[in-house]
Amino acid sequence: PGAGPEGKKYAPGMTDPMDVKAEATPPEILLRLPLAGSVSGVVLNTQGKPVANANVSVFSSQFAWSSMPQGPQAVTGPDGVFALSGLPPGDCRLNASWQEENRRQYVNDETQVKPGEETKGVALQNTDPPYRAVTIKGTILEPDGKTPAAAVPVFVPSWGGSVAQTLTNAEGEFILTGSTNRPIKLEAWSPGVGMAASDWIQENNEKGAVKVILRHG
Repeated sequence: PGAGPEGKKYAPGMTDPMDVKAEATPPEILLRLPLAGSVSGVVLNTQGKPVANANVSVFSSQFAWSSMPQGPQAVTGPDGVFALSGLPPGDCRLNASWQEENRRQYVNDETQVKPGEETKGVALQNTDPPYRAVTIKGTILEPDGKTPAAAVPVFVPSWGGSVAQTLTNAEGEFILTGSTNRPIKLEAWSPGVGMAASDWIQENNEKGAVKVILRHG
C-alpha cells in the first residue's frame, strides 16, 4: 500500500485511504486426524485354497488425493494371508488379483475400517464357477435353412475365458475349442447376409450331444 496523509495508507488500486491496524497474532488451528486402522485376512481361490503371491489393494473415498483412490497394497504369503495398515476409518473395498490356470483371477469385497483397530479374518474368496474346457461343434446354414454357408467366421463375443474364433468349412461345419466358466453364445457373420446368433450354450457338446445351427437372416 502507498503512504497517505495523516499516517494513513492506500490499498492497492484504491484512492481512499484505509486504516492500518497492527497485525494480530493468527489463531492457532488444531487438526485432529482420525486414528488409522488396519485390515488382515486371507485370499482363497474357487476351491477354497489359500492363494500365495496375490496382489491385494484397498480403495477408499478417503484417499482423495488420487483420481483412482488407491491406498496401501500388500502381497499374500504362502498361506494366502495379507495385512494392510495405515487405513482411514470408514468403508473401503479390498481387491485381490493373481495368476491361476493361465489367466488373471479377480475378487473384491467390502469391509469397514475402525479407528485404531484391526479388522481381522477378512476372507477374499473367488466364488466364480471353475473354468472348464469346452468344444463346440455346429453348422452354419444360408437363409434357406438348407445350404451350408462356407468360409463364414464363427466366434464367441464374450467367452469368459480364452477367446475362440474359426471359419466354417465347405460343408458349413465348424469346431470351436477353449475354456469358460459361464454359458456362452456363438455368433456368425456373412457379408451381404448379416449376423446370426445361437441360443445360450450351457454344456460341453464335444461328443455331439448338442448341435448348434445358426441361420442367417
